[in-house]
Amino acid sequence: MANKIHKIELEVEARRITSVSKQLSKAFGANYTIQRPKARSKDTESLLKALKSGMNFFALIAIFVGSYLIFNTFSMSVSERTSQLSILRLAGATRKQIILLILAEATIIAVVGSLSGIILGGFLANSMMVSFAGAARSYLGQSTIARSEIIKALTMGFFVSLASALYPAYRASSVHPAVGVRSSKAKEETIYKKNVWIIGAVVIVLGVIITYYPVANNQKFLFLEIGTFAILIGMTLILPKVIGPLSIAINFILKPLFGMHSFLAMRNFRRAKVRSALTAAALMVGIVMAVAIQISTISFQKTIDDWITGALDIDIFVRPSIAMGMQVGKVVPMPLSLKDKIAKVEGVDYIAPVRFINTKAGGTNITVLAASKEIKNIFKMKFIESNKEAAYKALYSNDRAAIISTQLRENKKVHVGDYIDIKTAKGAKKYKVVGVGIDFSSATGTAFITWDNLEKYFGDTGVDSFDIEVKKGFSIAKVRRDIKKRIGEKYGLQVFGSQAIQKEARKQVDVSFSLSNALVAISLIVAFLGLINTLVMNIIERVREIAILRSVGTTKMQLYKIITVEAIFVGTCACLVGILGGVFASRVMVMALRLDSGYPVDYIFSAKPIIYVFIGSVIISVLAATYPAVEATKMKIRQALSYE
Repeated sequence: MANKIHKIELEVEARRITSVSKQLSKAFGANYTIQRPKARSKDTESLLKALKSGMNFFALIAIFVGSYLIFNTFSMSVSERTSQLSILRLAGATRKQIILLILAEATIIAVVGSLSGIILGGFLANSMMVSFAGAARSYLGQSTIARSEIIKALTMGFFVSLASALYPAYRASSVHPAVGVRSSKAKEETIYKKNVWIIGAVVIVLGVIITYYPVANNQKFLFLEIGTFAILIGMTLILPKVIGPLSIAINFILKPLFGMHSFLAMRNFRRAKVRSALTAAALMVGIVMAVAIQISTISFQKTIDDWITGALDIDIFVRPSIAMGMQVGKVVPMPLSLKDKIAKVEGVDYIAPVRFINTKAGGTNITVLAASKEIKNIFKMKFIESNKEAAYKALYSNDRAAIISTQLRENKKVHVGDYIDIKTAKGAKKYKVVGVGIDFSSATGTAFITWDNLEKYFGDTGVDSFDIEVKKGFSIAKVRRDIKKRIGEKYGLQVFGSQAIQKEARKQVDVSFSLSNALVAISLIVAFLGLINTLVMNIIERVREIAILRSVGTTKMQLYKIITVEAIFVGTCACLVGILGGVFASRVMVMALRLDSGYPVDYIFSAKPIIYVFIGSVIISVLAATYPAVEATKMKIRQALSYE
């Protein structure tokens, strides 16, 4: 294994890059891959397509939640400052000036929020790169934020903030000055008409229809996004209507625990249904994201875990020292002659040399996996089209046949019986598809061919891995130690058992999905801040009411309980509705994963995320109530009674 290299990097004059690439491709043939850095970045981009689509989708939902919070905050702020704004009108301020005043406040929020988001986003990006670098065992450098992305973030923050504050600003300018001076606040219910819930129900139905409407794959993801957003908007519109019945049910559960405090909290919760609904809606969307992400992640992980358990359930792997885990196509190949040496080790039953080659199929980058006949006794592939016996029989009875992965099937739209062009050392050759199976070793697609075909058309006999099955009655651990001692140490090879390979593969999968936990945390943190904001505004609005309660004998602890239980009402209401939306959204996300990745991901419902989210929402509600409740208990009764 000494004196061998696995990559050569060249620096070429810019004007000669194309001609040099063509000459190198002609000289080395299909056994070697000639790529420019841009091409490698495109490959990486295609591998991360599903992840990018998911990130964009979650970013839009996060902005959606942010717009709720801004709208809710300005609605409460305008309601609280009705008298002050009316005095400005009486002093000569025009309606236009009042609107501009509110929008100016929204602009400040937009700038501060966007800049803070950019800074926190850069920190999160660096954290993600550290995690992925650990999984890939390589240094990925420091993340950088392009100027265009900064401009995009500022523009989006500015637009969302102004759009969210526009209606509250219009409301503030519409109150007649004489009426506004006499009223401490505007009527909240003007922002919610009596029958708007019907529109919400219609929007939900339309969202479901759009989600499941049959369209071409290149348009399907857009339809999934539009359908999901329509359902979220519809759920928000019907929320004020369902708050009443839900609060009665929640009070029935909480009353044995909190007694009269539960009843008072319910009255406060139902007093301003729209405000409570908007607060619950922000938390609801966060819960929808949390449930959807967790269930879809469990579904995808289960699909990958089934593949790892089956396909990587091989007794022993022998690989070059540079190879580890699932890093295929990046190793210095071993000589085929090692097969005979390994076969002499007592206890070896089947041994299959395996070779991974990066090539193209009709212009698409794919991985060709070649193996000897023994692989059918070792490699446990789950077939989607055809079956093991028929597929392997057709594979070894045709000169050019291939078993392809589901990703390649989706990319090239081919099925069993169709032909696919694969680039070889002797030019592009047509291969007959004889089977379709699940394989995660290459995100862009895999084609399985015979070892004879590898030698004939690719002129290659290098080995990336020897996959070994041990005879029955022999200790796998002992055979592995013997191979390592006799061959591994001499030729610088690594000898793994299936458990080590599976553990490494699962570790990389877990790191890849760790981002989903961060998304869940971010969504719930945003909702948490929105809940605190609403509770604080509620307390400011009810200063005199709280003072009266204190003056007639209500203790600080009783007041604390009322505010805390009120927060639990908000959290529980949001959670009950959000779980329903999250279960639906999780199905949509699994559909999107199938569409973008080409993997046949099975939807797996799990109650565990729902239980965790429900408990988490209650905890978040209690924590969110802590600061407002403490501030309420600090009020001086005499001063609070004179508060206007």
